[in-house]
Amino acid sequence: MVDRAPPVIAETLIKMGWREYDPNTDSPDSWHLFWKSTRPTLGEFSRTLAHQKLAHFPKTSLLLTKDNLARTIKKNQSIFGVVYDFIPQTFNLPNEYNKFV
Repeated sequence: MVDRAPPVIAETLIKMGWREYDPNTDSPDSWHLFWKSTRPTLGEFSRTLAHQKLAHFPKTSLLLTKDNLARTIKKNQSIFGVVYDFIPQTFNLPNEYNKFV
């Protein structure tokens, strides 16, 4: 099932031989990948079967959005120091605009 997936995702899946779920012809549990632009609800997570995958995972927003990832990395840089030296300097705009300029 695709809910506004980026075109490159849909094109890649089709090139790999996948096809989009059709509720008119496919059984309700026959889909394999559920791409949703927002996080699925807990109910959607709990109803998935073993062969079904969702594009998001619960409790991962601290890593999966750029602003939260930047905050998490900065926090870890202050705690662990040189372990995070490979991360380029990052700014959360507009909150850190003055630091950025």
